[in-house]
Amino acid sequence: FYSEHAATIGLMASVGFLAFIVSLPHTLVISLLQIVHRVKVMTVCENANQLLQLLLGIVFIWLGYGPLGILLGLFTANLIMTAVYGLELRQIRREHRVPTILQSLRTRAPGKSYFTQGIWIAADKNVINFYPQTLQFLLSLFAAPEIIGIAQLALKIANLPSGLLFSHAVRLANTSIPAMKNKGIDYLRRHCVLLVKHTLMFHALLIFGAMLVMPFAVIIAYGWEFMPVIKPALFILLIRLLQPFNVANT
Repeated sequence: FYSEHAATIGLMASVGFLAFIVSLPHTLVISLLQIVHRVKVMTVCENANQLLQLLLGIVFIWLGYGPLGILLGLFTANLIMTAVYGLELRQIRREHRVPTILQSLRTRAPGKSYFTQGIWIAADKNVINFYPQTLQFLLSLFAAPEIIGIAQLALKIANLPSGLLFSHAVRLANTSIPAMKNKGIDYLRRHCVLLVKHTLMFHALLIFGAMLVMPFAVIIAYGWEFMPVIKPALFILLIRLLQPFNVANT
């Protein structure tokens, strides 16, 4: 298969790599938007990027590019959003006098604490990435392809409720908690408890709602053949109930 489609696979890999390279500045601008408390603009840009990727992927597939169309849609959407993020960066620099990258590199301000914190944050984010990839890799060594497919589908379905709320709660925590620290430890502790409590409550409502709807949705969307997905997905949903306790820590 690979020898017969080497050119196509190479082209798809190249387009995917270019899409990744084009998207590299996005993280910087998203972080700056979060720092200057322009969360609404940041949310709109992120959702617009995902919507563009979906719509452009469909357009390229409709034009006859096949699987390559998905990557072309990803690359085109990232290219468009890079221009948008460039305009946002220009406005942030004008309003808040943000230094350029060269100016940041030339400064002699102490950066040891930032470097140390950055290492811990990077380690935390990369350890998170091991799940569920490591689990799926180990499962692929011993299980049949059908079992691996069921596990992957169960994980994706079980992650949907958390994706609706948890990322936004973490975003709110990242922007609000640092500002609360200036108002005292008691104030910070009290609002962290409220944040975790309300996130847990709404997250639990989503989880239990998903547990009621998910079995019927799987049968309707995939058919009776995929009923084995339901049990592991329900088990993973129950585990996800504990996820909101990580909001304040994140």
